[in-house]
Amino acid sequence: MSREAGRIVCGRGSGQEEESVMVMHTGMGGQRLPIDNIIQCFPKLQQNMGTTHDHWIQAARGICTTDTFFKLASRTFTLPSSPETTSSIAGITKGAGMIHLNMATTLGIICTDAPITPRALQQLLSTAADKSYNCISIEGDTSTNDMVAMLANGAAAPNNAHFPIDFDSSAESQSEDLISFQRMLIEFMADLAKLVVRDGEGATKFITIRVRGAPTYPAGKHIASAIARSVLFKIGVYVSFMPVDGTEELNFVKKGGLVKVDEVRAKKLMEEEDVEVIVDLRDDGRKWREDDEEAVYWTCDITHEFVMINGDFRN
Repeated sequence: MSREAGRIVCGRGSGQEEESVMVMHTGMGGQRLPIDNIIQCFPKLQQNMGTTHDHWIQAARGICTTDTFFKLASRTFTLPSSPETTSSIAGITKGAGMIHLNMATTLGIICTDAPITPRALQQLLSTAADKSYNCISIEGDTSTNDMVAMLANGAAAPNNAHFPIDFDSSAESQSEDLISFQRMLIEFMADLAKLVVRDGEGATKFITIRVRGAPTYPAGKHIASAIARSVLFKIGVYVSFMPVDGTEELNFVKKGGLVKVDEVRAKKLMEEEDVEVIVDLRDDGRKWREDDEEAVYWTCDITHEFVMINGDFRN
């Protein structure tokens, strides 16, 4: 299928048929893709290609399945080595169900004109995916059909010749450009991934889980993932219990012991749409600082509507 699409988009005999087209798909489990019907539509790909905002919106809408809204994000940025040059990044994604670690039934396509080498791009994408798409869960189910791809053409490079963002596995430290781009990419991909969670099938609550004080980041992420997969927890959050509006935290457990809960205040907080759960494993009394590392996971509640949607849709 990729070969045939390449022939139409790139032209037959160009030698780039298979290299220029990636096949990405999600779909109903246990059913074959209607390959012939898809191939017949390939000519429309070339006819509808473009770079305007409307073209991005059409692409974002085109990959929706049970999504209730299309998911598109973009931003501009500069690099430390060339602050006078503005680069851009844009991305689309889809997904609303069967979402868990290793992405499951979600697709993501990200494009940037930043000057970056292929080896750096792969390293940056893998690191960012680990802290974004691999930190979301809707119902804890995975799939075989997930993919996030990133493309970079270097068009924003000064004189279209210099590639300042590179990755050297043997170096003790990486360049300021790579570090800056990595930080931005993690935030950007997290924004895309969170759109998937906010569109969770039947969801009414957006839940942020923060685990602090774990011995390692992977250990903290494992704890956060376990909470995000808990069906009882997610059903319980259907009535929420903690806001993110700056008010004092509502504690349930402190230093291993249960804390008496103000039920009147808890009832008031149940109306909040955004819920934040903090698991602080430290016992030294030190307050949390912004530069302290934490593992963050995003999930949503499980509702009556979730059951209805999945009862009516064959996965």
